[in-house]
Amino acid sequence: MRKICSKQRKCGDYYIPDLTIPDTKKYIIGKYGRLRRQFLEEHHKSFYTALMIEGNLPEHLAEIDETCYNVLKDTVSKMAKQEGITEQLKADNQMLWVQKMRVYQNETVLIYPFSISANIKDIAISCF
Repeated sequence: MRKICSKQRKCGDYYIPDLTIPDTKKYIIGKYGRLRRQFLEEHHKSFYTALMIEGNLPEHLAEIDETCYNVLKDTVSKMAKQEGITEQLKADNQMLWVQKMRVYQNETVLIYPFSISANIKDIAISCF
């Protein structure tokens, strides 16, 4: 038998490729990374499998998750700025500030309803 690539081991009469994950870095994957993984598993199995075999899945999911949280954070801060919610309000009336910020956060999640899972090309535009 002829070896196809140098990273194989012989098991009986067969050559089996030594598949290893090159990246051993630990990634923190949050809500949107998990949603992306679920979407890929259900709708893009070949892409999901390719990412897993190449060892790029955790990095991909962490990148998606980080981008989504950044878009959420930026959108909430823009909404708060438009409504005149400032650090002065936070110092004067913390409960009102928290209430308004939570309303903006909930509205932001509703504005971007899970389009991250469907379209990776527009990740910077719509993440939720």
